[in-house]
Amino acid sequence: MSNRQGYKNTEIEELPEDWKVAELGQIVTRLENGLTYAPSPSRKGVPITRIETISNGKIDPEKVGFVERLSTDVIDRHRLVAGDILFSHINSVQHIGKTAMYHGDPSVLLHGMNLLLIRPINTRADPFFLGYFLQHETTRNRLRSLAKKAVNQASINTSELRSFKVPLPDLREQRKIASILSTADDAIQKTDEIIAKTQQLKKGLMQQLLTKGIGHTKFKQTEIGEIPEEWKLAPGRDLFSLVGGYPPAALSFEESNDNDIPYVKVDDLNDPRNQIVVTTSRQTLSRRKNPDLSTCPRGVIVFPKRGAAILTNKVRILGREATFDTNIMGLVCKPRVDASFFRYQLEHLGLYRLLENAGIPQLNNKHLYPFKFKQPDLEEQKRIASILLDFENRLALETRRMSELQNLKRGLMQVLLTGKVRVRVN
Repeated sequence: MSNRQGYKNTEIEELPEDWKVAELGQIVTRLENGLTYAPSPSRKGVPITRIETISNGKIDPEKVGFVERLSTDVIDRHRLVAGDILFSHINSVQHIGKTAMYHGDPSVLLHGMNLLLIRPINTRADPFFLGYFLQHETTRNRLRSLAKKAVNQASINTSELRSFKVPLPDLREQRKIASILSTADDAIQKTDEIIAKTQQLKKGLMQQLLTKGIGHTKFKQTEIGEIPEEWKLAPGRDLFSLVGGYPPAALSFEESNDNDIPYVKVDDLNDPRNQIVVTTSRQTLSRRKNPDLSTCPRGVIVFPKRGAAILTNKVRILGREATFDTNIMGLVCKPRVDASFFRYQLEHLGLYRLLENAGIPQLNNKHLYPFKFKQPDLEEQKRIASILLDFENRLALETRRMSELQNLKRGLMQVLLTGKVRVRVN
């Protein structure tokens, strides 16, 4: 008996008294694997799903396969209809149970092997409510517990999936919950489109400004390509100095006081809050516990110096005094070099282009000091950086908005799909 009025304990969790619990197999007409096929190497024919098709949690038309010479009966048998749910039942543990809803795009899409098709009975379960329920992280955790683990892979047996328990409010309430979550998804999709468009504009603008500059009409050929006549080339040693970080073993990570210092790691460069400058880190250092610590001032450029992280091309600027670990390199600009402009030049160039063909990618002074970089006059550097910074700020704003919307959706799923907050049904 639940302690909350109007709620009851169930085999899933505490739910509203008027909600039912059903097995998945009782509320679907189809729960089955897809068509086994030989893919068309020419990418001609009818599009068909692959595991990669739902890798980002939605159906990606760019990641489908193609199959040719199928009969009309086979196409009709395996063709998806709007409201179908694709379910990853054979995958790595972290991706097991991933789902995607089919909304009708592309207009013809066949159900391929290694993904289960779940087609709800519309009079019992709203397809979108069920889809959101299967996406819910709590549900994903329950599904992972059913998975049979093997080397680098896990699988969920279809008979166990049929017995999987699903909470079922009244059909009208299901539709209302699905409608609210769909509104959140629409906002996320629109924001994602704005981010993609802004990134594309920024990329084009970087190409224009970092190769043609502002207002130039005469250009010259150099060893790194065409640049404005007024621009110079200078080796890295004339433009900046490099500084290294501290290994964790050399530091004391006891509780910090008010005078703490951020200790930046490579993962901190991926933080969506750190799109332009690094102002946050997961760890801080106390000056009292680390009296000999040498720090870098605000404005130092930081980027990964070794391993696959170099390929991510995450070039940032310290937004406050900080230090960093040995997997990060710091770059201190000399006079007549604007740090923001140089950061954009590094990002546009691509850190990986400075590497030699080696087993483990690693950047050091022998790569950066002799390399010839572009050097407009300081005023033009600042103007170029200001224009690009405007786009960067827009991206940071939209990225934060995206994070907030995703958090909002997760919160809504947590309370709506469990009945902790009830929706009003007209």
